[in-house]
Amino acid sequence: MKKQILAVALLVILIASAAGCTNSTPPSNKKNKGVEAVAMDETSGKCGSPEYDSGTPSSVNYAPNMTNLTDIISVELTLLWTDDYPEEADVFALNLSVGNKTASKESNSGAINLILKGDAEGSFLGNLEDVKITIECKSAGAYKCGPLGIWLSCYDPGNDWKLTIKIKYMDYTKNKAE
Repeated sequence: MKKQILAVALLVILIASAAGCTNSTPPSNKKNKGVEAVAMDETSGKCGSPEYDSGTPSSVNYAPNMTNLTDIISVELTLLWTDDYPEEADVFALNLSVGNKTASKESNSGAINLILKGDAEGSFLGNLEDVKITIECKSAGAYKCGPLGIWLSCYDPGNDWKLTIKIKYMDYTKNKAE
């Protein structure tokens, strides 16, 4: 009886493989047949000054507006802002984590570029749900203000910013040309 059950199971497996039944989602490993692809996202917002309570938060968490990205190879972020009052440069910080890898930068130049890559060729950072981005206004500084030539120091209430996200990932809907 056991031999008959094994023979039937083996026959079912052989028929399924001959009929072309395969798993539609390839495994995430170094031997995949997918191709590298790039997904882009862009967003903008405002960060309030930590020195001045404008009611606008000084940091913003953002999740990329993309779907179905697995096996991320790299993430590149570009944050741009313009200082409304250049007497004191505004300082922004950009933080990125994907899985257990993190990167962060702080700048007062009006731009931050941040790239996070896998450790080695063929290694992946994680999946889309693993991507965590934080934009923070560390300081918006002050500017000269006041009526009738009396100059006071007024706090900048914050700044508008623009973030561009570029994610390189494996696309398993397309196969490499062999």
